Amino acid sequence: TLDQKTTWLSSTFCGEEPNNCSFCAKLKSWLDENNIPYINRDIDVPEIQKEFEKFNIYGIPVIFITDKNTKKTTRIVGFQPDAIKQVLEL
Repeated sequence: TLDQKTTWLSSTFCGEEPNNCSFCAKLKSWLDENNIPYINRDIDVPEIQKEFEKFNIYGIPVIFITDKNTKKTTRIVGFQPDAIKQVLEL
């Protein structure tokens, strides 16, 4: 359930305007609408970009969902609300 999980959203603003990345905007809106907490990580920031590259991911948005009890992390690339619901058991 959601109270046992934490979410970490990594996304980019694709330059200066967040609306330029429609999938990132859709994901953030969907998370907000469903009251799913997240931390936004803007990969246009050099330190965040280096952290992002460690995961060998070349698509955005990416969400990492970590179970607080088991410490297992699931990575979901793209706007996939059904996959997020499944992991969060919603």
